[in-house]
Order: sequence, then C-alpha cells, then structure tokens
Amino acid sequence: YATETESIRDLAVLDRYIKRIGIGRFENRSAAPRQVLVKDFQTALSAALARNCSKVELVESHAPDAPAFLVDPPLLDNGQADTYAISQAARGSGFQVIVRGQLVSLRHRVERSGWGSFRESHNFLDLRLMAVAFDALTGIIIAQNSELISLPIDANTGAAVDAGADVDLPELSEAVNETGVDMALKLCTSIRSHHWQTVVLEIQGTEMILAAHPAAGLKVGNRLAVFDGSRIMTGSDGERFVLTEFRQGTVSVSKVTDEAVRAVSEGGETFPVGSILVPVR
Repeated sequence: YATETESIRDLAVLDRYIKRIGIGRFENRSAAPRQVLVKDFQTALSAALARNCSKVELVESHAPDAPAFLVDPPLLDNGQADTYAISQAARGSGFQVIVRGQLVSLRHRVERSGWGSFRESHNFLDLRLMAVAFDALTGIIIAQNSELISLPIDANTGAAVDAGADVDLPELSEAVNETGVDMALKLCTSIRSHHWQTVVLEIQGTEMILAAHPAAGLKVGNRLAVFDGSRIMTGSDGERFVLTEFRQGTVSVSKVTDEAVRAVSEGGETFPVGSILVPVR
C-alpha cells in the first residue's frame, strides 16, 4: 500500500467486529418542564438501536457502571456537548460511537386562515427533537438527525404551553416514541457503514496494548491499518476533532485475553500511544 495516499475512507468497512456504542444522557434544552418527554425519547431510541443495529453493544447513561462522560458530559461555552473531550475519555474504554439526543424546543404556534368574520385560528404544538452520533475516537460527527413534531391542539392547551405549564398529551408521547424509533433506524445505517476502530493505549516492549474491548471479536492474526491520532483540528464553530490523514503502517493482533488485546507491528515500526487502528483484510 502507499502510505502517502491511503486514508481511512479508502478502506473497506468490515462488519465482523462488535461496535461498542455509548448512549449519553439526553438533554432538555427547551422550556418544557416535563422531563418525561426526554426520557421517553431516549428510551425509544435506545430500544430501537438495540433491535435494529447488528453487532453492537449498548452502554446507556442510566446503567450503574456508566462512565462519567455519558452521565455528565463536558460542555463547550455554548452549552453543547464537547464531542472532542468526550472522545478523549471514551477512546480508552473501547467505544466506537457515542449517541446523544436533545429535546431542542417546544412551543405553541398559531396559524390564521380566512378573511373578515370567517377568519379562524388554528393552534399547534411544535416539538423539535435531535439525535447525533459521533466517532468515539476522533469526535467527528457521523450522523445528525433533527425532526419537528407538530400536533393540533386547542387554544386552552396553547395558553397553558405559553404559560410554561405542564401539559400531558398522550398523542405527544406517542409521537415522541415514534420519532425516536425513526431516528434510530437512520442512525443504525450510519453506524453500520462506520469503521470499527481502536487506539494504542500503551507500549510494552515490542507489543502495543489496544483499547479494544476483548469481547469485540478480534482474534490473533487479525490485521489493522495504523493512522496518526495526534493531529487536532478546530472547526469554525470552535469544536475540535482528530484528523487521521494517511496510513502509517500495519499491525497484527498477537494476543487476546479477558484483560487486554495486544498487537505487534508487521514492519518493525514504532507507533505512538494514541495511534488509531482500523481492521483490514
């Protein structure tokens, strides 16, 4: 292969390994007081991911042993989750993808139709939900979905929403659940086409200790392409991410135990801690 030209995008996606997916705590960034809507959204999306995504292991934020970056993620100055900081914490725990969600807004909207004495007002409740999946090693977003739920309501319910009151509408909960399932199906497609990856955690003599979870499916002899994981880029919105660029070499898995996965360089090169590895045939 030519290390000067081959990038991760040039490699075939191999689906033989189990991807560890972290489900971060979903946020309520709206004025809606009902946190149950956020919980319904997260429950529906997580359950649909478990049903429809093949070869995944889900780790949810409400699990007793959930890592801190899923429960209380680091934030940017604008209040959004810092995907780069989360990825730096997640990469050492064997994660490949992190999924997060938000209840972005909830508001009462009025549409008017007709003329003169025939003019009518129509009230709607608009709820916007968003789900995002990003690479747990680089912080790069791999999928983002935003959906607007719009339900007809009466004027009294609209006034209650305007006043910040707790509004309980069974059809709203049903719509949130359906949207969570639809978003999960889209996320599954992106997760399925995303490369399984791991990083070098430690160097011990000629062997590298990988962050791969022992149950991911790696076996002795499996080969992985090596990419530089040290170059950090900053986007126009201030978000940071790792740019992997071109292939540096190849390693082979030398030992798999319940505690760790070890690999050795095929060409005798030394690859630093933090190098990103992607399986190849």
